[in-house]
Amino acid sequence: DKQLLLVLDNCEHLIEACAILAERLLGECPEITILATSRETLEVPGEKVWHLLSLSLPDQERKLNIENLYQSEAASLFIERAGDILPGYQPDEIDAPTIAQLCLRLDGIPLAIELAAARMNLLSVQEIAARLDRRFSLLTDGSRTVLPRHQTLSAAIEWSHDLLNELERVLFRRLTIFADNFTLEAAEVICTGGTIHHDDVLTLIGHLVDKSLLTVIPILHGAQLATRFRFLDTICSFGRLKLDESGETELMHNRHAKYYVSLAEMGEKELRGSNQLIWLNHLKEDQNNLRAAMQWSLDTYNTEMSLRLAGSLWRYWWMQSQHSEGREWLGKALSMDSPQSPPLRAKALNGAGILARGQSDYYQASVFLNECLEIQRSLQDKNGVANALNSLGILAHLQEEYDRAIAHYQESLNYRREIGDTRGIAALLHNLSMIHQEKGEFVQAEELLKESLSLFLKINDARSIAATQLGLGYLMYELGDVEQAEDYFQKSMVTLKDLGGRNEIIECLEGFAGIAALLKLPRRGARLLAAAQALRAVIGIPVNRYHQVRYQYIVESVTNQLDAQALECYSAEGRVMSWDEAIDYALSEIE
Repeated sequence: DKQLLLVLDNCEHLIEACAILAERLLGECPEITILATSRETLEVPGEKVWHLLSLSLPDQERKLNIENLYQSEAASLFIERAGDILPGYQPDEIDAPTIAQLCLRLDGIPLAIELAAARMNLLSVQEIAARLDRRFSLLTDGSRTVLPRHQTLSAAIEWSHDLLNELERVLFRRLTIFADNFTLEAAEVICTGGTIHHDDVLTLIGHLVDKSLLTVIPILHGAQLATRFRFLDTICSFGRLKLDESGETELMHNRHAKYYVSLAEMGEKELRGSNQLIWLNHLKEDQNNLRAAMQWSLDTYNTEMSLRLAGSLWRYWWMQSQHSEGREWLGKALSMDSPQSPPLRAKALNGAGILARGQSDYYQASVFLNECLEIQRSLQDKNGVANALNSLGILAHLQEEYDRAIAHYQESLNYRREIGDTRGIAALLHNLSMIHQEKGEFVQAEELLKESLSLFLKINDARSIAATQLGLGYLMYELGDVEQAEDYFQKSMVTLKDLGGRNEIIECLEGFAGIAALLKLPRRGARLLAAAQALRAVIGIPVNRYHQVRYQYIVESVTNQLDAQALECYSAEGRVMSWDEAIDYALSEIE
């Protein structure tokens, strides 16, 4: 009849016996409550599960100073344990960001953080952080009074690993080939073979989740919920050691790279159509896996795979305003010494030229794009020739070579009409309208832009719709139609916010600043301009040539309405805005 709390600690190695005992006690002693700690559930009727998470980590979005550091449980534990080793230890502003990174890389695991702090008797914080790639040899020498499995980080994870059955161990080590989180589909394609069959993967992943080795990550994209999985970095590092011991590392790397090449090629097609947002998010989630596949293909001198992957990803890099990263990967692939397939090289050259042009590197863009056109003409690839001509037309336009630009556009348009490429036709109409706009031929510019928008709406190309609405917004701004201009900017910004088109988002912010100036709201304009300038510095993309004149006009129209002190005050408010804060401010009701 007595009420009793019974604690069963570390049940995982006797899980079946503990489950039988718990069920019997609960059946015969109704007033008893059992608290069990385990790496997996007991599966007893009436069991309630609380998942113990790692310690809270430093907020990467905030400045990593001493004050913010103490708000993290992981960092506070490190500082406390370091103080036990070095009495009176207090981190300074130099130590703060290093401690934050150390806690992040150790996933907030208390044992790992305590073992790292124990090294403060020999090493500085910076030296400990620099050695985390060798964490299993670094994080040892725990207290002699605790269980052996708690004396080293490796032993703690080995304890969980030893409790797996053979199939679970095989899948566990194979899954560590992923550079970041992954989907069930990817695991089923990459990690099967030998004793692991396709239909086994879901069940085995469930076991690894139940045993606290793998984490489920539900990701919401709009109304769609997608499930992904990930290891804590520390557990993944341990698993990769096991993968190396198995001799399967090279096999898994090859399968991983092949899978992500196929994913990139599929994504390239989908980024041009109605599933654009879905695939943009998909590729964003797999970005680290794509990087790992790219690096593996380069390290193994697989020229074909490198060109296929880089050539398929240029549009993603462009849409994400990751021009510098894209140029680096494409440059490495194009400079490989082994023979290159002409179609693959031409495709990569086109992407490299477009990204170089986006960063105003017109000379390098010209080199890439002219070689691309030469190859495509030799292959008699009409679509490839049309792409290269359009890219060269934009390049000529940016350099104010209008006759050359129009000639390239018209030839490209002829090919597009011949092959029935609606999207390509719409893009060329948009490009031609820009030339008319620069020449002050606003009626023709508006007609072409609206025809272009109609075609993009027909094929539901969200990114191009937003870009065309942005163009119409600036056209209306130049015509002094504030209401229409603001409407187009708002429509464009709402779409771009979801798509992540950072360069176009910045141009929208600048457009909203121009409207604020027209409405005699210079404080709002100063905030928006400063936010745009700060964010432009983040992505490393300068104001392009045909946006330069109107941009300079907007800057002058804002600054001329404020004295120097007021301008600096409101600009300072804009400079500290995040992407989301700047977007929300631009879309907010005008005060």
